[in-house]
Amino acid sequence: MVTISLLCKAYSTSSARENPTLSEDRALMESISFIHERYYEKITIEDLTRIAHISRSSYIKKFKEICKMPPSAYISKIRIESAASMLINTNLSIAEIAEKTGFYDTSHLTKTFERTYGISPISYRNRKGV
Repeated sequence: MVTISLLCKAYSTSSARENPTLSEDRALMESISFIHERYYEKITIEDLTRIAHISRSSYIKKFKEICKMPPSAYISKIRIESAASMLINTNLSIAEIAEKTGFYDTSHLTKTFERTYGISPISYRNRKGV
């Protein structure tokens, strides 16, 4: 995640004044960087379109072109990957991990985790040896 965030920041500082498409891409990358920096907070499409300075429909279309998934799925992916990392690298409870990764509650994290990894967060932690 750090690498993507750094790439987004580097991309956002590139010169895009003469090329509207490049400028739009830069703005979109700034919004992706925002996701990586604040995935644990509530993030809405309106937040992202405000950062990118483009319409909702344009934003969603451009986001799908670049990330190959809708923004909501991308945010969920970042959150669940972070939760998986915390499961194997910390002794935090499932409730603490849910809170730190932006899930509504333990149940929401567990359902999303099981849908993504095919096992419960506890089983994942036990298999990885924490």
